Amino acid sequence: MIKKIYFAGKFKFNSKTGKLSERLTNDYRSILLGTSLKLTYPNKNTLLRNYPIHYCGPFYFEQASNGDFTSTDCLTVMKEEMETIQNSEIFCCVFDLNFSVGGIVELIEAAHMKKRIVVFYKNENSNYTIKSDYWFAICKAMEICKKNNTIFESFSYNEDLLPILYNWLNNLIYTKKYVIVRENNLNNILKKGKIINKFENDKKTVYQYEIDNDKIVVEKYLSGLIIVKSKKNLEYKGFIDVSSNKLYLDENIDNLKFTNTFIEGTDGVGKTTTIVKLIEKGIICLDRSDFICQYMLLNIPMKERISAYKKFFKDNPSYSVLFLINNSKEVLKDRINKRTHISEYDKLAYEYNQLYLDTYNEYCKINFDNKIKLIDCTNLSIEKQVEKVENCILRGWDNEQSNICRKF
Repeated sequence: MIKKIYFAGKFKFNSKTGKLSERLTNDYRSILLGTSLKLTYPNKNTLLRNYPIHYCGPFYFEQASNGDFTSTDCLTVMKEEMETIQNSEIFCCVFDLNFSVGGIVELIEAAHMKKRIVVFYKNENSNYTIKSDYWFAICKAMEICKKNNTIFESFSYNEDLLPILYNWLNNLIYTKKYVIVRENNLNNILKKGKIINKFENDKKTVYQYEIDNDKIVVEKYLSGLIIVKSKKNLEYKGFIDVSSNKLYLDENIDNLKFTNTFIEGTDGVGKTTTIVKLIEKGIICLDRSDFICQYMLLNIPMKERISAYKKFFKDNPSYSVLFLINNSKEVLKDRINKRTHISEYDKLAYEYNQLYLDTYNEYCKINFDNKIKLIDCTNLSIEKQVEKVENCILRGWDNEQSNICRKF
C-alpha cells in the first residue's frame, strides 16, 4: 500500500526572478519528486521519484474550492494545507536556518491529529540537547505524541539534508534487512539491475537498485560491512536475515564487530550455522572466499595452492581465513545425508576436510603471518563450536582494532 506523506518546510528559492519551477529546483521536495514542476500545483497522483510514496503537499499554489489556484488567499492556503495534513498518514517536517512559522503551526496541529511525526532539523550552536531554534516546538510535538501514544522521530543534520532523509525513506519502505556474507553472490544479482539512486555520508555509500521491476537498497560501509534492504524476503545464499535484530538498527551499527575473516571448511562442517549464530551476536565474518575455494580442490598441487594463498594475503592484508575441520567421518556423512540436494563435493566431504587440514599445516610451515587459523570442531556441540570460533575471531579483531584506526 502506498504511504501518504506531507513534507512540511519553508520553500527554498534559487533566486527572486525567473520561472517559478526554475527557482524551486533546489528545494528538497523538488529533488525527492525528481522535478520542481510537480511542486508547483497540487496533483492527487504525485509520487516521489523511486519510492512508492504519495506526496500530499505542500504545493506552492493551493487550489481553492472554486477550482482556482492561489498563493495569496491566506485562509484558503491554510484550510487546504490543514485538510491535506489530515488526509496524510505521516507528517514529515524539515527545519533549516530559515525560520518557518507555518512549519511550527503545522507540526503542532499534525501532532494533535495523531499523525506519525518525523522532524529533521539543522544543527545550530546551542546549549540545549535539541540544537535548533525550533527546540520548543519539537519538544511540544514530542510531548503530544507521547500522550497520544503515536510515533515521533527526530533527526539532526549538518550541511546536507538529503542523505539522512533518503536513509529514513529507505528504512520506512524497505523493512527486510540482510547482512551479506558472500559478496560475489550479491554482485551476480546486481548485474541484472541498474542503479537508480545513490548517496553517501561519512560512514557508508548507499545504492538503490531496480532489478526485474523490483527495488532493493545496498548499503556499503567503510568497515566492509554490507547490508541489503528490501520489501520482501530474499532467499539467496549468503544473505543473513537480521530484520528483527536490534543490533542492526542504524543507531547501533557502530557497535558491530566486522572482522574481515572468511570461515572456510568442508561441506557439513557447520560454517553457515556458525556464521548465523555469530551474526546474531553482532559479530560479522564472511562465508567462504571464491578465491580460496578455487584453489581448494583435490587436483591442484599443494605448492600452487600455498603460493596462491600467499599472494592473496599480500594483496589483501586486511583479510584472514579460519579453517573449520571435523575429523569425524560419521558426523560429516550424517549431516550431508540430511541435505535435500547432495553434490559431488558433498560426497567427498571427508577427503576435503583432510585437504583443509593439510593445507593449514603446509601454509604454517612456510608462512608466519598468522593469516590462516584452524579450529578442530571434532566432538564439539554447535554451541561449543560457535564459542570457540567467536573467541578466536575476537582475539584477532581486538588486535586489529589496536593497530588500525578506521575512518568513521
